[in-house]
Amino acid sequence: MKLNSNCIFIDTNVLNGVYLNKTVDVECLKYLFSLKGKKLFISSLSIGQLVAFFHKKFTNDKMKTIIRYLFTKFTIMKY
Repeated sequence: MKLNSNCIFIDTNVLNGVYLNKTVDVECLKYLFSLKGKKLFISSLSIGQLVAFFHKKFTNDKMKTIIRYLFTKFTIMKY
Protein backbone atom coordinates (compact mmCIF):
# COMPACT_ATOMS: atom_id res chain seq x y z
CA MET A 1 0.00 0.00 0.00
CA LYS A 2 1.33 3.42 -0.93
CA LEU A 3 1.02 6.12 1.74
CA ASN A 4 0.00 9.60 0.73
CA SER A 5 1.48 12.34 2.90
CA ASN A 6 -1.12 14.81 1.59
CA CYS A 7 -3.92 12.98 3.44
CA ILE A 8 -4.49 13.66 7.13
CA PHE A 9 -6.99 11.73 9.27
CA ILE A 10 -8.48 13.72 12.17
CA ASP A 11 -9.34 11.77 15.31
CA THR A 12 -12.81 12.08 16.87
CA ASN A 13 -11.28 13.33 20.12
CA VAL A 14 -9.83 16.35 18.32
CA LEU A 15 -13.29 17.24 16.98
CA ASN A 16 -14.81 16.84 20.44
CA GLY A 17 -12.03 18.98 21.89
CA VAL A 18 -12.74 21.76 19.41
CA TYR A 19 -16.39 21.92 20.47
CA LEU A 20 -15.32 21.80 24.12
CA ASN A 21 -13.07 24.80 23.35
CA LYS A 22 -9.87 22.98 24.25
CA THR A 23 -7.14 25.32 23.09
CA VAL A 24 -4.78 22.59 21.91
CA ASP A 25 -7.44 21.06 19.64
CA VAL A 26 -8.65 24.41 18.31
CA GLU A 27 -5.08 25.42 17.47
CA CYS A 28 -4.41 22.02 15.91
CA LEU A 29 -7.34 22.35 13.50
CA LYS A 30 -6.46 25.97 12.68
CA TYR A 31 -2.98 24.78 11.74
CA LEU A 32 -4.28 21.87 9.65
CA PHE A 33 -6.76 24.14 7.85
CA SER A 34 -3.88 26.48 6.97
CA LEU A 35 -1.89 23.77 5.19
CA LYS A 36 -2.01 23.93 1.41
CA GLY A 37 -2.44 20.78 -0.62
CA LYS A 38 -3.53 18.60 2.30
CA LYS A 39 -6.79 16.67 2.32
CA LEU A 40 -8.40 16.28 5.74
CA PHE A 41 -10.46 13.20 6.57
CA ILE A 42 -12.79 12.20 9.38
CA SER A 43 -14.71 9.00 9.93
CA SER A 44 -18.47 8.87 9.41
CA LEU A 45 -18.45 7.35 12.90
CA SER A 46 -16.91 10.58 14.19
CA ILE A 47 -20.05 12.45 13.22
CA GLY A 48 -22.26 9.99 15.09
CA GLN A 49 -20.00 10.13 18.13
CA LEU A 50 -19.95 13.93 18.04
CA VAL A 51 -23.76 14.04 17.97
CA ALA A 52 -24.02 11.51 20.81
CA PHE A 53 -21.44 13.39 22.88
CA PHE A 54 -23.04 16.84 22.46
CA HIS A 55 -26.76 16.05 22.07
CA LYS A 56 -27.56 17.53 25.50
CA LYS A 57 -25.21 20.49 25.19
CA PHE A 58 -26.37 21.80 21.78
CA THR A 59 -29.77 22.22 20.17
CA ASN A 60 -30.72 20.16 17.12
CA ASP A 61 -30.29 23.24 14.92
CA LYS A 62 -26.79 23.85 16.31
CA MET A 63 -25.86 20.20 15.71
CA LYS A 64 -27.10 20.43 12.11
CA THR A 65 -24.99 23.56 11.61
CA ILE A 66 -21.92 21.81 13.02
CA ILE A 67 -22.44 18.77 10.79
CA ARG A 68 -22.91 20.91 7.67
CA TYR A 69 -19.69 22.73 8.55
CA LEU A 70 -17.81 19.43 8.93
CA PHE A 71 -18.92 18.41 5.44
CA THR A 72 -17.37 21.62 4.04
CA LYS A 73 -14.01 21.08 5.74
CA PHE A 74 -13.45 17.33 5.68
CA THR A 75 -13.79 14.34 3.42
CA ILE A 76 -15.99 11.87 5.25
CA MET A 77 -14.73 8.28 5.23
CA LYS A 78 -17.53 5.72 5.31
CA TYR A 79 -17.20 2.44 7.16
